[in-house]
Amino acid sequence: MSQAYDLFEEDERGTRIFIETVMGIHQTKERMMKLTALKPGKYLIYDPTKAQFMEPSINPVRQSSAALHNVV
Repeated sequence: MSQAYDLFEEDERGTRIFIETVMGIHQTKERMMKLTALKPGKYLIYDPTKAQFMEPSINPVRQSSAALHNVV
């Protein structure tokens, strides 16, 4: 069974805005890349089982898509 992850966008003031819940880490990363293509910005993955955002935080505007493969 896949784990659910929450996607958030962080605005310029640092406010985190919930976007959606996605099943599976690979699907979550893929969804993040699609969101970035539609609206560049800083996106974060939240792991509800650990009650924390995954590190490092991802800013697809400044990092290549290869960097997303290192987040787990």
